[in-house]
Amino acid sequence: MKKILFIFVCAFSLSVLTPWIHAQSLDDTFDEFTHRFQSLKPPPGSSVHSDYKLDQTALASFYTARILTIISKQNQELMARYDEVSRKYDQMIKQNEKIIQLLSQKPGRPQ
Repeated sequence: MKKILFIFVCAFSLSVLTPWIHAQSLDDTFDEFTHRFQSLKPPPGSSVHSDYKLDQTALASFYTARILTIISKQNQELMARYDEVSRKYDQMIKQNEKIIQLLSQKPGRPQ
């Protein structure tokens, strides 16, 4: 029952919070996770909230999914920039080939 509830909570969290996830940076997300993870730990010697490890596991799974989403978005942005730079280099290569062709012509004879 706990596993099914855990999977449901993770899936629901991902579907609801996806737009909010994209607005955060990776460092902010990691700092927030560290703070919330430590806040789940009960004081030493306390028997209250003794199942905190399950909560920490659920929180870790949730933040893992958030961080993977952020990394995926950053990767897509990086690939788009790479494609743009690649197109610019291709354009420069074509321009250089044209310059070489023009410089290799003999004066007075157009090709």
